[in-house]
Amino acid sequence: MLQSDMTPKDKSNGVPPFHSPSKLPSPKQMSPEEILSPLTETNMQLEDLDEEDDWGQFENSWIAPGFNSMEMHEKLRQSVNSEGGGSFDQAHLYVDHQSSADWDAITNNEEYMTAQNDIPLDDAIRAIKTQLESFPHLSQNAINIIALGPGDAQSEIILVKKLVSQTPIKKVRLCLLDISQPLLSNARDHAERALRGYPGVRVTACSGDFYQLHKYDRLTKLTKSNKRLTLVTMLGYTFGNLINERRFVLDQLNAFTKNTFLLMDLVVAFAPSDQREEIMKNDPWLSGESRWQKSTETFLEGPLRRYRKGIGESSTIQFSVKLDDDTRRTIPKSYCVEMHASLPDKSEFCMRFFKRYEINPFLKCMESDGWKSIDAWRFGQNRLLSLLKRK
Repeated sequence: MLQSDMTPKDKSNGVPPFHSPSKLPSPKQMSPEEILSPLTETNMQLEDLDEEDDWGQFENSWIAPGFNSMEMHEKLRQSVNSEGGGSFDQAHLYVDHQSSADWDAITNNEEYMTAQNDIPLDDAIRAIKTQLESFPHLSQNAINIIALGPGDAQSEIILVKKLVSQTPIKKVRLCLLDISQPLLSNARDHAERALRGYPGVRVTACSGDFYQLHKYDRLTKLTKSNKRLTLVTMLGYTFGNLINERRFVLDQLNAFTKNTFLLMDLVVAFAPSDQREEIMKNDPWLSGESRWQKSTETFLEGPLRRYRKGIGESSTIQFSVKLDDDTRRTIPKSYCVEMHASLPDKSEFCMRFFKRYEINPFLKCMESDGWKSIDAWRFGQNRLLSLLKRK
């Protein structure tokens, strides 16, 4: 643990303090069965809800302009056949149907689902409620939620259930934006089943690439069109998988209107970025202690075996985990963990990477790029949940 990250900074540096999840009483954590089960009883009356939002009551899917999953699948084929290997665009993994099924199997593992329950959403919901009250010109009983790369949408489902049960918010437009059509259709089905008992909740599956968000005015300008607060979510540590986080913030997230909120989680650095030995010893992926490493390797080798010429089921693919403490760094004092696949023909691919951050440099960087920190909560093993606001 970084002691400098555990102690709130002086307010004079412009960065709000962060803290562990509050000790106030909160509803019990949901079991995996409860996450996906519909509500059987509700006191919500339809006549108490405000007018329908401009998406329409029954629109449950939308394809973003310019989105072409067949084209991305062809890019996947080309990538795995690059001579000598190289850096692989991990977003392409999810356009392949079998890879999507493999990833879904990982995230539906009971241990994985239980780990997701650690996220302190109750604290975030209290902060969101307080922020909504400070905008009296916006509807106080309705909200837009735009989930970027939600995967199975389990965390987003819990978030919606808690918002409706713990706040005056009773109308929710939940937009699930994902590059993977198989995962997206599955997530929409899960969300519709789980939220069936909430008459004010509408779920829309949006097929799109969040690297093209600036082209999707229908999402980024929602607050202007229906007078609701908009909350963007990046849960499941998606932010740490971005190629260039600062460019993503400046080019994509900044397309959202002023006073849009962002709820995201990330992994905190296990040691300062200039202490390589400590990182190698303490980061579970680099020390060989990650419980997800084997299942992730199975997920990653699939496209190589299916589409790489000369690679079959009997070919040996060797995986290694490496530390990149410099070349992928776009946020100060961060570092990156890479998963490499070595093939029999000596080609080597960087198949996947995930970044770790020191908290205060991360928050300062986000603020300088247009997103002010509202609050942040430490949880689990080196995890942070952060709520930010577009300035």
